[in-house]
Amino acid sequence: MFTQSHNSRSLVGLASGVALAGAAFGQPIYELAYQFNDGPEVVRAEGEAFSVFAEADGVVDPNWQMINLGFPFATDRRLGLVAVTGDIYRQRDPVADILTRGRSSVTFGDLVFTSDGTDPITIDLDISVGGNTIYVPPRPDAAGIESILDLEVEIEGDVRSGQIRVLFDGEGQQSVEYSGFLSGIAPDRHALIEGLVVPVNTPVSLRFELTRTLLVPPGSSRFRLAHLPPRLGSPAPGLPIGRPVFIVPDGVTVNSHQAGIRDNRFVVCLADLDADGELTIFDFLQYQNLFDAGDQLADFDGDGELTIFDFLAFQNAF
Repeated sequence: MFTQSHNSRSLVGLASGVALAGAAFGQPIYELAYQFNDGPEVVRAEGEAFSVFAEADGVVDPNWQMINLGFPFATDRRLGLVAVTGDIYRQRDPVADILTRGRSSVTFGDLVFTSDGTDPITIDLDISVGGNTIYVPPRPDAAGIESILDLEVEIEGDVRSGQIRVLFDGEGQQSVEYSGFLSGIAPDRHALIEGLVVPVNTPVSLRFELTRTLLVPPGSSRFRLAHLPPRLGSPAPGLPIGRPVFIVPDGVTVNSHQAGIRDNRFVVCLADLDADGELTIFDFLQYQNLFDAGDQLADFDGDGELTIFDFLAFQNAF
């Protein structure tokens, strides 16, 4: 149990996933944080996926709120790397404006752009940003409610930001504004982050951060802001499926065990080495061939060496 001392309490869900053997830097870093009104932000970071359920104290705080944050970038074979901040509830009439903010991020530290050269290269990153539906009941007292989604991407200290701002009119209609790198969002709900400069043949850090802010004017009654699952065929925030993750110069390959990027494609199941959509004995044979050839794709524990622990890590992934 994760307990907060200042006027709220929270419960932490069960962690999921299997930690790979090897050094700590072989794992991504997951972080969830939340904030109610003017209170301090509560932050938690882990080396494995987890979730947080938090609520403002309904006894001493008349502006009772609740937020449910899930692991921010869940992998799904159909949807890809999905960014979600969960559900937000408001249960009582406020005496003032209400602010509820949920922030989630994941940082990968093993992204490598392999090249025959040594000079830094310029790349573009493809981000899918569609999918999540926001629901607010169509009532007059819902007029003026704002939902703001901030998506931040950082590669080696170069931070790029995009925002989607939704304003509700109380009659079931909403207006949407896009800014930052999301202002040029394509009809297929993909945005391109251009002109990123990265080193080659050395690990690069990649961070995604999603912040969902709910602003409610005084007088609004109880409601639920639900972030529904993406519709079938609609891309979810995160890495793209079925297309290159990065636009890179010719001759450059891109891999990250932590992010599930193999040969510049997002692969939901890292153990599916033959990419046939199934886990079979042929994946074990493919891994053995990679290991025997000294291919760094066989470095499943991310420690930079090929050892027996990589076999164990591959077996765990399988």
